[in-house]
Amino acid sequence: MRQQGESVLSIAFTLLVHALMGGALFITWDTDVRKFVPEPNVINATVLTVAESSAPATEAPKVPPKEEPKPAPAPKKEPSEELKKQQAADKKQIETQRKREQEQKRLAEEKRKKQEAEKARQAKEKAAKEKAAAAAEKKRAEEAKKKAAAEKAAAERKKKEAERKRKEDEAKRKAAEEKAKQEAAERAKRLAEQERKAKEAAAARAAAEAERLAEEQALAAIASERLARSIVSAIDQKVRRNWRVPVGTDELEVHLRINLAPTGDVLAVNVARSSGNVNFDNSARNAVQKSSPFREMRELSAAEFENNFRRFTMIFRPGGR
Repeated sequence: MRQQGESVLSIAFTLLVHALMGGALFITWDTDVRKFVPEPNVINATVLTVAESSAPATEAPKVPPKEEPKPAPAPKKEPSEELKKQQAADKKQIETQRKREQEQKRLAEEKRKKQEAEKARQAKEKAAKEKAAAAAEKKRAEEAKKKAAAEKAAAERKKKEAERKRKEDEAKRKAAEEKAKQEAAERAKRLAEQERKAKEAAAARAAAEAERLAEEQALAAIASERLARSIVSAIDQKVRRNWRVPVGTDELEVHLRINLAPTGDVLAVNVARSSGNVNFDNSARNAVQKSSPFREMRELSAAEFENNFRRFTMIFRPGGR
């Protein structure tokens, strides 16, 4: 717009210059020596100014020319051909500039209308999208509500079906338990009778077996006791043969704890109660160790050996007292 204003000012200035030139030609055209006062040519030039804003240029107010006293009329002269051409060109240029400005205004207005139309279209499109989104949200909410209702109904049906099945299973379970209880009672009764009879038979057999075992044990005890006494006597005799009693120890007494192997070998000899005389105690220990092994142990059963001769105590007194 600033360029348009400058162009208009340039055209107005050009018109003013041409007008002055035309006046000069009129003056020089007359070759009459007679002096005359030419009629002043008044040119009404319109100066257009352009504001800094985007508002279109407006025509400046016309300033009336200062009136001067009119001289005596002079004969009018026709303008030259060159001046006519110049004026026609200026007029054409002004018309072209006017049309250009009108076209620019038309284009600006068309652009403004397009922008407004685009804004309206965007607003309409936004409103349509918002409406569609609201409709979709409403539809989604309705579908969610329907789905929730359907799920609730399905859950209620499932719950009722589960309760019915639970009651049915409970009834079956109670019936099965009652039946099993009856069968268990009958079975227990039969087993109790069988067990009673078995116990009576077992008691009879146990009594007979106990009587037999008692008799055998009595006989075995007698035999074992006889064997044990004979073995004890043999051990005592063998140890006494190997005992070298120190002099002056006739009144002493020592108790030895002896551990044997099933083969009769002496595993350990420990003083259980000392005599107070080390030589006397050691003589008794040496006698036991020299007497190893006691081969009589091989005649015993494992039980007889464990019960009587695995560990036993011997008392040593000089003089056989």
